[in-house]
Amino acid sequence: MAIYHFCAKIIGRSAGQSAVAAAAYRSGQRLTDSNGEVKRYSARAARVVFCGLFAPKGAPDWAQNREGLWNEVERVETRRHSTFCREYEIALPFELNHAQKIWLMQDFVREAFVRRGLVADVAMHLPDRGADPRNLHFHVMVAERQVGFDGFAKHKDRDLQKKETLRGLRQHWARLANAHLSRHGHNAVIDHRSLKAQGEDREPGIHLGHTATEIERRGRKSNRGNRLRAIIARNAERRCHTGERRNEQPIGHHEIRSGANPRKNGGINRLAERIRTGGRPGFDAAGVPDGAGFSGHLANGGHRSPEVGRKPSRQRHPGARLRFALWRSLSVIKETSKIAAQVAEQASRKNPDLLVHVDLWGVGQLPPEPG
Repeated sequence: MAIYHFCAKIIGRSAGQSAVAAAAYRSGQRLTDSNGEVKRYSARAARVVFCGLFAPKGAPDWAQNREGLWNEVERVETRRHSTFCREYEIALPFELNHAQKIWLMQDFVREAFVRRGLVADVAMHLPDRGADPRNLHFHVMVAERQVGFDGFAKHKDRDLQKKETLRGLRQHWARLANAHLSRHGHNAVIDHRSLKAQGEDREPGIHLGHTATEIERRGRKSNRGNRLRAIIARNAERRCHTGERRNEQPIGHHEIRSGANPRKNGGINRLAERIRTGGRPGFDAAGVPDGAGFSGHLANGGHRSPEVGRKPSRQRHPGARLRFALWRSLSVIKETSKIAAQVAEQASRKNPDLLVHVDLWGVGQLPPEPG
């Protein structure tokens, strides 16, 4: 299934970073900064399957040139603690083919950044050597100032620094990716929400990063790798315990097989037929029928739990469907008993010497004629 990964970073001078070097590293190209220093990462060019610049209409010519763009960014950002750009690392759904991935990436960049008047530098990467082949992702470096025909704006777009903006970008990516997946006939979906918000009972993992990944690739164990392995082990143990609880069926829990709908399976009709013909369906001590298309049972030896009679919550309640079907069955029994009583009363009027026995489940056999 598709995996959601949306990571935001900051590239700035205070961390000793260079916007030109970062762009050269992600694009796999040879770039030269304003000081004449060459940033060469040609060895990474084999992993770059797509790279491009996206600028709003009317932007200067240097906005369409990677080397000119990031040299201009470093020239404008003069403070020693200046930030050059925001970087977003996003995982692409592996269900899509190469062309579909590019269409999805371009749609997101145009809608999220170019419409705001920002310039975006995009590079799509193949997975690292020895990594999961499905880990295709792309990097987006976004300059923090809007650009016009006369160059960068005087002030930065401070909305990029807000958490609300980041949450909106994460949500927008999930919606757009799901729309593309659905458009191309895939049932997979991604969710930007946390595991707690999704109702998932598992611990979130951690990102190894390139340093820990390289250590693990050399056959050694890293601290982050050990933490991730511990998280995986705890999640596996949690799934095991969850499976045991499901197999044990806690008190008051009814397990109903899929497709055991009494209306579709004719359970109520079969029950009514048995009542009408004088049969008596078996019930356990909890009042659960052993026929009528049910496969439910109580785990506490057939004794009704105090929780069975509680009002079902809005969440999925395994006993709610069973109680509703049982109520429908008892309604059929009640109606059939009324019909049987009417038949018995009519028979008694015609022949007062006959003794007709009627119980809750149906009409008993008429006694033989005397003599």
